[in-house]
Amino acid sequence: LWFAWFLLVKVQVFAFSQEARLEVEGAGRPVAVAIAGRLAKIHLRLGQQVKAGEVLAELDAESAELRLREEQARLAARPGQIEALRREIAAEEEAAAQSREAAASAAREARARQGEAESMAAFAQENRRRLAELGAKGQISEIELLRAGSEAEKTRAAAEALALEVGRLDREAQGRGHLTRADVEALRRDIAMLEGEMVSIQASIARLEREVEQHRIRAPVTGEIGEVAPFKVGSVVNVGEVLATLVPTGDLRLVADFEPATVLGRVQPGQIGELRLDAFSWTQFGAIPARVVGVGREIRNGRVRVDLLPDVAGHSDIPLQHGLPGTVAIAIEQTTPALLVLRAAGRMLTRSAASDSGVADPPAVGPQG
Repeated sequence: LWFAWFLLVKVQVFAFSQEARLEVEGAGRPVAVAIAGRLAKIHLRLGQQVKAGEVLAELDAESAELRLREEQARLAARPGQIEALRREIAAEEEAAAQSREAAASAAREARARQGEAESMAAFAQENRRRLAELGAKGQISEIELLRAGSEAEKTRAAAEALALEVGRLDREAQGRGHLTRADVEALRRDIAMLEGEMVSIQASIARLEREVEQHRIRAPVTGEIGEVAPFKVGSVVNVGEVLATLVPTGDLRLVADFEPATVLGRVQPGQIGELRLDAFSWTQFGAIPARVVGVGREIRNGRVRVDLLPDVAGHSDIPLQHGLPGTVAIAIEQTTPALLVLRAAGRMLTRSAASDSGVADPPAVGPQG
């Protein structure tokens, strides 16, 4: 019976790792410093529950905050200055409109007087012509003829003077219009300059706000603070220094490190394993079943990483949390005891031959016997 068992009965072969631990997916988020500075406030405590974006520490940002307030004050003053200039433009345009109306009224009055003077001059000229005809016939005296000529010259001169007055009024109105437009354009240039300054100040404020924000160290994710560095208020920290380690809220995953020869080519996703926690006796609390979900292909520090998904249902009596260590066993195949003995003998012979020839033992990643 023992011989039949040795040759025919198949037994389960397991791959073991004593370097296993429970981790939250994406665990170990560092809370790092983005810029160098002096710590002004610290809000860190082991086991503290934090939310994403919550301020955990603050660096001294007094200089940046002063510059920010100065720029904000400058920005706050600009709308009032622009509004004052716009009111001045409106007043200038209103005064210009009134001046144009007054000039137009004066010009109309001067043109009316000019028309009246031209009519009187035409009448005086006609009267002079007729009197000249009568004087040629000897019907009026020479003094009457001279008086008519003088009156005609007088009315003609008055008409020409009024024509010059109309021209002067038109030129003055045009000159005042040009001056008003120049003043308004100058005020509009001032407004454009102030608006450009506002854009520049807003960009400066945005830059200073980002600089001030860099002095606030926030939680990258929601979770629990699992480690706190021994920094105090007033300590000077450099760029990249880690103030704490944040364990995010999420599902637990089992991570185990195996000998490369044990898992490479033998452990595949979907295989079944179990976890025995070091802190909780498996004879009392039982083992936690797990399923392989990923196998590393690179060797780091002489180990290959294997990720398993634990089935925590039915183990509510164990406070499962990030960092719990344990031992993992993964069922990799079924074979007979005879084959297991042959494999062990092959490994022994390989090591013996290597020892006799002075060659070092084959690496652990080599094929098993």
